[in-house]
Amino acid sequence: MLRAPISGVVLPLAAVPDPVFATGTFGDGVAIDPLSGTLVAPCDGTVIHLAPTGHALTLEAPCGAQVLLHVGIDTMALRGEGFEPCVVAGERVRRAMCWCASTSTRSGGAR
Repeated sequence: MLRAPISGVVLPLAAVPDPVFATGTFGDGVAIDPLSGTLVAPCDGTVIHLAPTGHALTLEAPCGAQVLLHVGIDTMALRGEGFEPCVVAGERVRRAMCWCASTSTRSGGAR
């Protein structure tokens, strides 16, 4: 079971103004228009990838499922500005543990 990684309004991926996500290239999911800037792990797992910019990570749950968490639209262009990861690659996390604090007002929200 997954928990929402941030509080906010849940939207279908098709509503995201980025064709990579809107068309489901990275798989099924939802978008969240955030009400806060702290993102938490949606499940227990291991961080198997953390983007150098801190705006995205992939968790592997104990069952083997991989979960991509991505913040914002066009956030790679920010080059990490406004993202403060709370974890490192290889770290085991628990559900609801902080994985990133987004201080950027330009991030376009968490997705």
